[in-house]
Amino acid sequence: MISNPYLLLLAIGNDIQSSIMTTLILKEVGINYVMAKATSDIHKRVLQKIGADKIIQPELDMGKRVAAALISGGIIEHIQLSNDYSIVEIPVLDEWINNSIIDTNLRNRYGINVIAIEGSGRLDISPRPDYIFKKDDTLVVVGANERIKALNKKNGR
Repeated sequence: MISNPYLLLLAIGNDIQSSIMTTLILKEVGINYVMAKATSDIHKRVLQKIGADKIIQPELDMGKRVAAALISGGIIEHIQLSNDYSIVEIPVLDEWINNSIIDTNLRNRYGINVIAIEGSGRLDISPRPDYIFKKDDTLVVVGANERIKALNKKNGR
């Protein structure tokens, strides 16, 4: 028995009744933070009403990610941070190859920040400003959704 647990992740999803009952019992016995899985919007609303602190909908989240990837062409991976900002994985633009991060002036020209670079079997999670882009590089960037869309359009996708 765990004494004084602060957080509990409840992964019951398909059995809605068990999910609701377990969430209610966990909150009643004093679990401070209950994260629960919901299978539908109504299931989510019920979990919210009985006190679940965080509700995840993995199927819905994955559907949104797949849809974003399909309509975004050149974007390899997409993580929505808010309605306005995202982290995306994009291939390096041809015009950036053999230029450094600082020379491309990505922050000022495109409103994005490079937070990681993957290529040639390596992952650099803190690239230096003097890093020279290579043809096989994939960039992980963060920025405003509108700026990312404009960059994707510029990339011909």
